[in-house]
Amino acid sequence: MNGLITQSLEQGNVTHLYQFPYELLESYEREWIDWIKEYTNKHSVPPNVERFCDAYDSFVAVKRADPITDTYEKALTKKRNSWSRRFLMGYKEYFDDGKDPLPIIKELYETLTLGDVEIMKFSEYDRSRYFRARTSLPYGIELLDYYTGGASAGDLIYIFGRLGTGKTTFAMWIIKKWLEAGHKILVVSNENRAEDIVAKIDSFIGGWNPLKRRLMDWTPDEEVKIKTVSHIASTLDGEIIIPTVPIHSVDEVQSLIHSHNPDVVVIDGVYLLSDNKGDSANWEKLTDVSRNLKRLADGHGIPVVGIHQANRASIGKRVGIENIAYSDALGQDADLVLGLSEEEDGDLYIDCLKSRWGKNNWGLFVRLYFDTMTVKLLTDRIPLEESE
Repeated sequence: MNGLITQSLEQGNVTHLYQFPYELLESYEREWIDWIKEYTNKHSVPPNVERFCDAYDSFVAVKRADPITDTYEKALTKKRNSWSRRFLMGYKEYFDDGKDPLPIIKELYETLTLGDVEIMKFSEYDRSRYFRARTSLPYGIELLDYYTGGASAGDLIYIFGRLGTGKTTFAMWIIKKWLEAGHKILVVSNENRAEDIVAKIDSFIGGWNPLKRRLMDWTPDEEVKIKTVSHIASTLDGEIIIPTVPIHSVDEVQSLIHSHNPDVVVIDGVYLLSDNKGDSANWEKLTDVSRNLKRLADGHGIPVVGIHQANRASIGKRVGIENIAYSDALGQDADLVLGLSEEEDGDLYIDCLKSRWGKNNWGLFVRLYFDTMTVKLLTDRIPLEESE
């Protein structure tokens, strides 16, 4: 660390000192950095080495001929190694007791990745990327794809509505489209068992009402369809990964992403997740969850789709963004918000309430046919005054 401080002060550039993770420093090193910050703020220039040695006569200047970026990386690696050893030794009894290591691993990871600040220079950006193969995942509804560009890397997408509006069914139909397109989808649901999710996707592929599985009311033709779907599932390039136990936190979702490397994550029941270790109101928990889901989407470069509830204020009317239950943070964090409302005739109105990359406040009508498990865009019911 002495070498980095010396080189930074010699060059009059303290950027790397400010960037260095505070958590990895010894108490006396923190005092050094704080003094340099105060001096720089007061005089508008960093101190030179001689002035710093006057303030701290115990400091030993270490000359470096390497580039300052190399000095920074060496100091950071050394600090990470020593901090990690002390950190893990402090949890020896915790691990010996067989407790869940995931929270500890998360804390270790987050601390060790501090200081890794990647930048992109506008002048050097490779604009040939604009013409490369499409990386977004189309939703399968032409108008929705036209106005949103599909689900793209880093997107946080919320689909919400009142109870019984068909949120999960609509999401499963999109998942089926992504599956057929060869994508790998991680589906996390604390509302539906893994077998029920498989049955719903099967019903979309085979074209039968999913209620038949509960009633065991199969015709000979449908039994043939089930065998056909089983064959199709084994030959598809895409895959659906479904945990068979409840997933309670974003940490667990992240662990699944590391294990299975999906192209997209769908979370059915965002409000059932919790990242807050203490007792707090629902809005505080959901705020933490939403912010962490956005970081997860950005960090892994994949879309994350969350299915959520609308509040009671939306009963009897079309949902608005103010009707997202529990926390305004969900609407703030999201790149795309789709509000679902059931019309009196049973049709589903999908309202694009927020889109960072396209047109806001437009909608479309779809109809869900449960006997054949198909979704049809009702082009004759598009509210043209909103979508044109």
